[in-house]
Order: sequence, then C-alpha cells, then structure tokens
Amino acid sequence: MTKTIKELQEFASKHKIILSEKGEIGFGRPCVGFLHGDNYIGYNPTKDGGNYAPVFGKHDDRLYPPEGVKSYHKGDYLAVLVSNDNYDAGLEQLLKWINHLESQGEVEVVEFETGATGLQTIMTGLFGRAIRIKS
Repeated sequence: MTKTIKELQEFASKHKIILSEKGEIGFGRPCVGFLHGDNYIGYNPTKDGGNYAPVFGKHDDRLYPPEGVKSYHKGDYLAVLVSNDNYDAGLEQLLKWINHLESQGEVEVVEFETGATGLQTIMTGLFGRAIRIKS
C-alpha cells in the first residue's frame, strides 16, 4: 500500500492538491479522493444556479472513471467510495483512475467559477477546481 499512497501523494503534490486518504463526501459517505481546501476536485463540473450547464462547454468522456472504480455517483468528483472501511481498496481504485487519466494525455488542475450564489457559496465557494486533459 505504501507504493500506492506514494504515487497518489506525488500526483497531489504535482498538482498542488491534497490527497484525502480517509474522507467523507455527500452526507457522510466514506471515500478517498483529492481536495483543494475543503472541496473535492471535479472532473466534469457544471454551473450552479439551476441550469447545470457544463463549465467547459461539454463533458469530456476521457475523465470518467474506468471500469472497476466505484466513484461517487451524485456528482462528478475525483473521489472513490469506500465499502466496509476498506480504504486500501479505495486508494487502489483511485490510483487506477489516475493512471487512466494520465494515459489520456497531460493532466492539469484548473480553477473555474462555480456560479454559486447565496447559501450555495458556503458549500461550494465561488471558485472550484477541476481536472482536465490539456489540449
């Protein structure tokens, strides 16, 4: 497991994000994933405010998790759900996802305006971070 964590930490360091080895997403769902501040990194984010239009114009199918990765299903976040407190399995799945992303091209983490207003800004902030494949 040390090799897996080392590779995930290297990815986090390279992109100035945080590896969450034992986190929660949604309403207390155990997970592992990548954070910027208190928010998970997105991969196909949509604008808040009712219309949920893709931030980057269209969804990039290359960013979706590969077969066998149990990603969080209520939002496009770079987070893997953990079953039965088996965080090691979650970290292995997360590394599989990262390897898949890196096989698609050069990965970058970019800032975007969330479109949040009112109370939503407390949860998501005015700006979020998302993973992209450089063009």
